[in-house]
Amino acid sequence: MPYADRLRADILALMKGVGDRNAVARALTLVHVEAIEKLRTQAKEEVRLVGFHGQTIRHAPKQGITVQIGEAQAHRRENGPAVIADFRSNDIKNGGRARRWCRSTTRRWRARWRSR
Repeated sequence: MPYADRLRADILALMKGVGDRNAVARALTLVHVEAIEKLRTQAKEEVRLVGFHGQTIRHAPKQGITVQIGEAQAHRRENGPAVIADFRSNDIKNGGRARRWCRSTTRRWRARWRSR
């Protein structure tokens, strides 16, 4: 589900330090909520867990900095399934470089949810 031009422009502005971070985070979250709702209507199995990365607006792993926007708790309230989020910050804190999908975090969560 592509972002609307306005949301894309607002995200790019935040990357330059301009804009209302809370408003953009909320708009971004609502787009993701809509995408998950669409997925849930098409899924053959119950969606029990959602990985919500949000949107990176600043990333400097060598300095130990990564900033994502998005409202995981609101996502959970709107959708129902459990939501895991903030993978990159956890990876950076543990010496990682917060690469795409943060493989170690993903493996741990999969193992945890498969055991339920």
